[in-house]
Amino acid sequence: MTRPLPEEERIARDRARKRAWWDANPDYRAEHREKNLERLREQNRNYMRAQAAEKKRREREVERVREWSKQNPDKRQAARERYKTANPEKFRESQRAYYHRNKEAIKARRDAARTPDKVRADARRDNEKRDRTKPAKPPSPEQRARYQAQQRDKKRVERALARAGLPPRKLQRVLAFERRRNAAEDEAFIVRRRSDVELTRIRRQDEPTPPELISQWKDRTAQLRERLRFRRAVDVYHLEHAERLHEEVLLDSRARELVGKPPYDILLEVRRRAVAAIREGEAREHETGRILEAHRSGAVVTAGSVRELVRANVRAGWRIVPARAGVVPQQVLLVSDEYGDARLLTIGRAGVEVREFGTTAGRSAHIRALYGGVGNAPSVPSLGPAPRSTGAEPPSFGAVHASTAPRR
Repeated sequence: MTRPLPEEERIARDRARKRAWWDANPDYRAEHREKNLERLREQNRNYMRAQAAEKKRREREVERVREWSKQNPDKRQAARERYKTANPEKFRESQRAYYHRNKEAIKARRDAARTPDKVRADARRDNEKRDRTKPAKPPSPEQRARYQAQQRDKKRVERALARAGLPPRKLQRVLAFERRRNAAEDEAFIVRRRSDVELTRIRRQDEPTPPELISQWKDRTAQLRERLRFRRAVDVYHLEHAERLHEEVLLDSRARELVGKPPYDILLEVRRRAVAAIREGEAREHETGRILEAHRSGAVVTAGSVRELVRANVRAGWRIVPARAGVVPQQVLLVSDEYGDARLLTIGRAGVEVREFGTTAGRSAHIRALYGGVGNAPSVPSLGPAPRSTGAEPPSFGAVHASTAPRR
């Protein structure tokens, strides 16, 4: 008597035998289907009819149970409790399976029944029901540090708004179910099919934008970009020179207090001076230059007559720009590069004016504009090192030349 094979070995042998038979008869399925095609089709039709009938029967049964539950809610609840008591594990499993099958529909029903006021009322009720006798769990050091950082940021924004004269920031919290509802409405609006009337109205909106509106938009955006660029430049200058500006403003504020004037608001004055510095720098870069105050110009502005003013500034190192040949000048121009920037001194009947330019090219362009054009302007004298004059008479205004200007 042979011993029975182990179960795993017997199953492996059966599979090997079947695989060998199918390898030896690869056309069996096609031949069998071709011989019994009508019978197989009839079996398939009978199976589908039975499935459709079973589906209708289940739908009728579900509808009957639903109607009975509506008419007998107490009996339905009692039957539910009896089943839950008799089969607790099966009941929980069926609840979980139903939730996972209909998760989106359940969330949609809950969100539709919620309102912000109801959610906040439920939260207040839950908070009132909380057991106050149990000590609350203290926050961790990371939570405490994060909360303190948030509060500091909030206070800083409130102070900045108050200094700027703006109202406090008001944010309305959007609850989770409201976000889900809004997202669902957005998706439904985007994917829904449009009617012919809506499509016609949309196509009419594709007309080109009027040129005047485009021009206004470009002007507005250019202004906004320039404003943003200027603000960023002020911020960078403020950060780079914060210590020096703060010290200067502090000393000036104390000086004002000594003479009986009110002190500066340190932060506002530092910011104002940073803005003024950026504006002065931009003015120097422009061809018109920046007009300097007398005590900061490095020029002699009070020396009697025009001839005496010219003589004093030449002795101070300024060089005369020659006038156009054959024309009596209405003003005398002198230039200097001794103070780190290109400067132009204008002496005329209107008085004395000193301008500072960011580059010598900007100063030359301004001189050409004063002489009425590029072709009419003489060349600016070379500003190489030369000894100061010792009192020599300056050349006449009508026939001055670069070679006659005293060298250092």
